[in-house]
Amino acid sequence: MLTDSAMQAVAQASCHHCGARALTDAAPDQRWQRAGQEHALVRCRACGGMFTDPLPSQPLLDQLYGDEFNFGWYRDHYPVKLLDSLQRVLQYRQLGLLGGRILDFGGGLGYFSRALRLCGYDAETRDPVYSSADKAKGQVSIERFDTIVGHHMLEHAREPGELLEQLRDKLADDGTLLLAVPNAGSLGYEAMGTRWVWSQPPYVHIHHFTATGLRALVERHGFEVAGEHYFERWDASTLADVKLHTLFERSDGGWSHSRWRWGRAQVNSLLRLAALALNAIVARAPEPSRPELLLVLRHAQK
Repeated sequence: MLTDSAMQAVAQASCHHCGARALTDAAPDQRWQRAGQEHALVRCRACGGMFTDPLPSQPLLDQLYGDEFNFGWYRDHYPVKLLDSLQRVLQYRQLGLLGGRILDFGGGLGYFSRALRLCGYDAETRDPVYSSADKAKGQVSIERFDTIVGHHMLEHAREPGELLEQLRDKLADDGTLLLAVPNAGSLGYEAMGTRWVWSQPPYVHIHHFTATGLRALVERHGFEVAGEHYFERWDASTLADVKLHTLFERSDGGWSHSRWRWGRAQVNSLLRLAALALNAIVARAPEPSRPELLLVLRHAQK
């Protein structure tokens, strides 16, 4: 548990998401030590969101992504990531959310922008962590885009509000920002806590957003919410990661120990795709309890 002085500091602090002073220790039995500092996971009783406390320093995060983060997983899983991206393009097209010049921000190897181009869209990927060129820039370039897509990148940001303002400045006046994050109000978080596949505290996923907290955050930084959607995904589904979590934890964990990692990645991908296909039949979680939260954002009206 947090010490009395630490609990007092938490009680006096404001939630990074909704701004309420209603913080409590989210995982009393878990502490993480790094660079001589102890980190905890705190929860806001008002919005339900969670975040690492204290926030990791930027040098610590630079070291993590520069020296330790395993981008090999993304390369080995590229085929299924591209397939997932094609599914996303079709979903977004059906919802009428894509158009004009599209920026896939934080998109790593670029599978989503490739899927967009395969479907006839003008799209590119920029990732300040994965791409050395963008890392040198430190932020999005001066150009403006009609649609900006951010898949699972905001939870990695030390200061998500600052990142939202950068993206807002790069969005055309009538543009759309599609923001997808792991849903901290999902059955996965409720059932599995920090063991849930998309949890990953305290340094990879620094923030864990509920719909209430994320709405409050984006509205505080110049956006209005035009839509809210929830999805099951191949790499986080209610069936695979709640109902059959032991099986899939073992299967996924085998990738890092395999001599033929690419092959193991394809086997794991097929298992997870099968689970996703069956999910609609045997799991059928209500929408607000599904793993992924997507907000459709536009510039706030002045």
